[in-house]
Amino acid sequence: MVKIEEYFLSRTTLRGRRERLRNPVSDPVGVWQQVADLWDQVIALTAIDPTTSLRYGVLLTDGFGGVEYFAGVPDAPHLDTSLDELPFDGGLYLFGEHVGGAQTLKDSAHWFYESYLPTAPYDLREGPMVHLLDARFRDGDEACVLSFGSPVERHNTER
Repeated sequence: MVKIEEYFLSRTTLRGRRERLRNPVSDPVGVWQQVADLWDQVIALTAIDPTTSLRYGVLLTDGFGGVEYFAGVPDAPHLDTSLDELPFDGGLYLFGEHVGGAQTLKDSAHWFYESYLPTAPYDLREGPMVHLLDARFRDGDEACVLSFGSPVERHNTER
């Protein structure tokens, strides 16, 4: 079961690294490992403590079917300015919270994006899909928690 959460994310600048992803549909476990490796790099470069820091994974599309993953943390004075920078507009996001490993992530994401989101009392708005990773995110074990979401606005109930 996917837990649904609504969050208002603040506008911020993120610092981290970006990488073009393999095809997540045909190779979800390979993409999971690719993203985990990217996070290992960002954690080493930023010296953040993943057990106390909120991390953002931002999915950026190129308009031609390609997807780039930006692994980053909110900018802070101690961060190396050679890290990639991504302005993040924030706003209202609707998230699904996946608990489990990479093998079941595809099912959770499919349910959220294909079954729940089209019938939810929200309209999609412009902006990137986002992953939020906190202390509950680990190396893909069965207790791993990953929140994934899309930018939304609430339906106008006065239609």
